[in-house]
Amino acid sequence: YADCGGSLEHRPGEAPEIVLPFFGARGAGKTRLMFIMVTQLEAGTKEGRLKAEFGDAATSTELGEAGEVLRRGRATTITPVQDPRANVIRLVSRKSIRILHLFDTAGERFYQSDRTQPLRYLGQARTFILVIDPLSVAAFWDRLPAGRQAELAPLRSEAPSAELAYQQTYQQIEAMGVRLRTARLAVVFSRADLTGMPEGDVAGWASGELGLGNLVRSVRQNFREACFVSTAAVMAA
Repeated sequence: YADCGGSLEHRPGEAPEIVLPFFGARGAGKTRLMFIMVTQLEAGTKEGRLKAEFGDAATSTELGEAGEVLRRGRATTITPVQDPRANVIRLVSRKSIRILHLFDTAGERFYQSDRTQPLRYLGQARTFILVIDPLSVAAFWDRLPAGRQAELAPLRSEAPSAELAYQQTYQQIEAMGVRLRTARLAVVFSRADLTGMPEGDVAGWASGELGLGNLVRSVRQNFREACFVSTAAVMAA
């Protein structure tokens, strides 16, 4: 640390570091996705497939109860609109060590260039995760029966369109010098337990059911590698 001369807890420089940003609208499910990823890493540690440990005290405080939050079905806290810090996880396998920096940033930061520009960590990443709440897409929501809308309304993200968050962020990534043809993007559709998403052709479902064909085509054209997946960040038997 520059102010006190103390060493950083996660021991930078000891192993290759991976910056993994989550982006998307407010309430899309970015934090819950991060929680379920951490829970899966903890499960892998218990099974002896790898070793995952929190890299610093702040990460331990933030993510230490991730599994318990999901098991109890509790809501995650709203991500504050401020300059984010990374949650740091050390991944140890038989052959290598990696230091993973997870950046979960408030969705409000992805709709205006002057708020996205300070997110300098975007320029250091080569793999990105875009999280989309299908319930927030008007083409999908408007086809739901009125009773189902009333049931799901408290869970729906009402932020601006998923396309806007995607366009604004990938343009900022390019402006920071990242060549998108060397980068990878995972497009994650949250709340699969509520929307009945298919397990197969998620990209085709997004194009047909959500009307996001332009986004799907742009992702495939702009990034070296892209995948489209559906997730349900809930704990169940």
